Amino acid sequence: MNKGLAKRFGPSKQHDVIQNPSWYTRHPSGVEPLSIAVWESFCLGNCLKYIFRASAALRETDKKDASQDIIDLLKARRYLDEEISHRRSLKERDQQEEGDVDA
Repeated sequence: MNKGLAKRFGPSKQHDVIQNPSWYTRHPSGVEPLSIAVWESFCLGNCLKYIFRASAALRETDKKDASQDIIDLLKARRYLDEEISHRRSLKERDQQEEGDVDA
């Protein structure tokens, strides 16, 4: 690995952008969203991730663009809307299948 990259992306647990990204570990609870998200669907997991990020962005407005928290919440809403749509379509499919069995 290039020495510059090793220095920037080396094994340091504090700054490991792959295994321990700081932007996902800033929540006051100390909980990383991934530890919860793995138990949820893809859409709900992403929704949680963006809610965590929005919370961190709001606390760090001096370090980030002040609108980043809103952007993250809009992303969370997009994934939540997708999850709702998916669940509705599953319910509709199940209702149609029940109707087919009764016929």
